[in-house]
Amino acid sequence: MKNPKNPRSAQRLASDQRLVGAFKSQDNYGFIEGTDLYVRWDNINTALNKDIVEYVVLENIDNPEDCKTRFEAKITKIIERAKIYFVGSLIYQEEDKAFILLDNQRLNRVVTIPKNEHSIGSKLKIKLTNFQLDNLEGEIVQKIGSQEDPGIDITSVLEDYGVSQKFSEKTEQETKNIQLDIEGHRKDPERQDFTHIPFVTIDPKNSKDFDDAIAVLKEGQNYRLYVAIADVWSYIKNSPSLIEEASHRATSIYFLDEVVPMLPEKLCNCFCSLVPHEERCAIVVEILINAKGEWSWKDTKVTPGIIKSHKRFTYEEVNNFFEEKTDLSNEKPIIRESLRNGLALYREIEKARISKGYVSIESTDLKIQLNDDKKIISINKYVRREAQIMIENFMILTNENIARICEDKKIPAVYRIHERPEPSKVINFIQEVEKLGFKIQQLPSEGITQKAIHRWFEDNKNHPLLEIISTLLLRSLQKAKYSITNLGHFGLNLQHYLHFTSPIRRYPDTLVHRMLWKYLFEKNPVPKNSSDPVYKELDEMSKHCTAKEIEATEIGRTIENNKIMQFLNQKLEQVFKAKVISPAKAGGFVRLDDLNVEGFVKYKESLKLGGALLVRPIYNSKEFKLVKIL
Repeated sequence: MKNPKNPRSAQRLASDQRLVGAFKSQDNYGFIEGTDLYVRWDNINTALNKDIVEYVVLENIDNPEDCKTRFEAKITKIIERAKIYFVGSLIYQEEDKAFILLDNQRLNRVVTIPKNEHSIGSKLKIKLTNFQLDNLEGEIVQKIGSQEDPGIDITSVLEDYGVSQKFSEKTEQETKNIQLDIEGHRKDPERQDFTHIPFVTIDPKNSKDFDDAIAVLKEGQNYRLYVAIADVWSYIKNSPSLIEEASHRATSIYFLDEVVPMLPEKLCNCFCSLVPHEERCAIVVEILINAKGEWSWKDTKVTPGIIKSHKRFTYEEVNNFFEEKTDLSNEKPIIRESLRNGLALYREIEKARISKGYVSIESTDLKIQLNDDKKIISINKYVRREAQIMIENFMILTNENIARICEDKKIPAVYRIHERPEPSKVINFIQEVEKLGFKIQQLPSEGITQKAIHRWFEDNKNHPLLEIISTLLLRSLQKAKYSITNLGHFGLNLQHYLHFTSPIRRYPDTLVHRMLWKYLFEKNPVPKNSSDPVYKELDEMSKHCTAKEIEATEIGRTIENNKIMQFLNQKLEQVFKAKVISPAKAGGFVRLDDLNVEGFVKYKESLKLGGALLVRPIYNSKEFKLVKIL
């Protein structure tokens, strides 16, 4: 952070009330999370990103054109530090002190530390001892490695976020004591044998943890969709340390072609994973669907079972089969038939969902290919094909059915909710895209709906900037989160939704499995009111899992951005075509046409949304240098 020197408007106290919130830093300023309250440099106090702070609201009383908002915040006290440990590179040593440049992008500060024996370029983990932003001081905790070490960029990010790639000794011991014991589980009175069903798994090429398997059989004109989900809870329920550590991690962290798992490898890649040709415990969901893609959740069956995956497919293999590039002649006819049934069924389900107003907005995920040295070879846009969309549809359908069952039977659950967008953000979106010639019909009286969005994109399906407009729409929507209260899922256009289908990598799914075992399969009496302790536990876990999901996304994005920066460092003389996706006061954020990579471009004034540019990378920066406005 740098202390800005430009003059600021006078301010006065808008209220004596002391409020509490989380501080979100952005270079030399910040915001109070969940509000529009801007915090300028001289009002930050010593707050760092995500600190819980006490603040007062100030009102700007002159020079309003120089102010970001009329009301701002002044931080009066730090209530709780989000973190005190950071990772950085040793850049300089003097006789009695040394200096470390923090990796953390939101700080980008030099910290003074005691003189030490480490060489320049060492990656060090430090503990901050003085939080004055213009004079940060710290002490060394440990050496992580050197800037030249292979994979040090990834290790540094994980250390900076406090992510351990190892499990505790207690967890490892409990895991060691867990037995596969299929025959023992077969004796469970609730469990049925589904090994005759032609289940297959369909996943990315590098996957090892197989949460789900599917089979689709015809029954007259109807389809019976079988979805088997790994029965994680049956393996961890008697292991308190394992449960504690898995719940703390809350999610597996995926980045590039690697993963930091939520569960030890013995469970996530072996005992719980629905590996091919091996019997495994699973929760089997059967959904009867007619030829029009319609179903009733009341006909859905949910049963603990023993299954056997008959084949491990990759998305590529199934897509090639769907596109008739291969006939899978080496596979059993019943497996080929099940896949064909799945393709036909998913298309009908998709058609039915679209008729109800659902619209799928494609994200701009990247497909990054690495070499053996973990360096980027190529960057492309990730394109979903029918195999991916089929599996997504089947998992969404399964999650919806489980949510309906939980609500109907009053089973406590962790729902996945996505609230309606804030009206002000919808208005801002409409104002921005109408400048681009994107035709917007009048908003429905009840506000924005999925049907309205569907109509907008149908009316503008040939718009040349549709991808940018899709990005703007996604950014105007609220973030999905976990909650014990079912508020529906706006993005999926569903009134009932939760996460059930990925218990190996998401703890909310494991919690739902636990509730199903306790109240549906073992038939314990459900809690009579919301004061039952189980609701308090699930409420706390909902908040925790939401926070850990956000953190995992940040970690993955940080690692990916670092790799992209290294890749672009090799192309400093290359000029790229780009488009402006988010104008700012002095420049704007752009997306490279060929690589789909995003970054900031500085300019003397705001850049036009959708405007085409030529830009060049800047060394070790997420910014680009403007070459020409086209």
